[in-house]
Amino acid sequence: MGCTIHITISKNNFKEMKKKDVDMDVVLTQKYPFQSPRIFLRTNFIDTEIIDGRDLLLSILEDEWVPSKTIHDIVLAAPKLIDTIYKKARDGMYLKDLGCFHLGDLYDPELFLNHSKPLLTHSNHKMLGASRGRTKTQSNGRYRLLPGAV
Repeated sequence: MGCTIHITISKNNFKEMKKKDVDMDVVLTQKYPFQSPRIFLRTNFIDTEIIDGRDLLLSILEDEWVPSKTIHDIVLAAPKLIDTIYKKARDGMYLKDLGCFHLGDLYDPELFLNHSKPLLTHSNHKMLGASRGRTKTQSNGRYRLLPGAV
């Protein structure tokens, strides 16, 4: 058993891709932070489908996972990858090699079919988008966890 955190990155945080906000899921296992989280896009912003179960963590971090990294580090680094994907949208080899699939993992198709509202917003940084209509929040350090997140 673990936890899935839905995050929205506002389109204002991108240098190249200004079309729309981008949703992504951060999936944590019970072994987090000693086991890396998995990062899945939930918003397609190019013509090629990339919401297909590929884990983008290593593409975002450009380095191996270490337990000292935080979700905040991932969120800060994600706009750079999204801009790169947008710029290289016609480069089939780049898109083919983007992210990784974990063989043997069971995926819940609902994770990729239902694009639900984000459940986490960042309170001290403009990195994450608004809570999309949800107004009541619970403070949890530098992040605000919205009702229903856990």
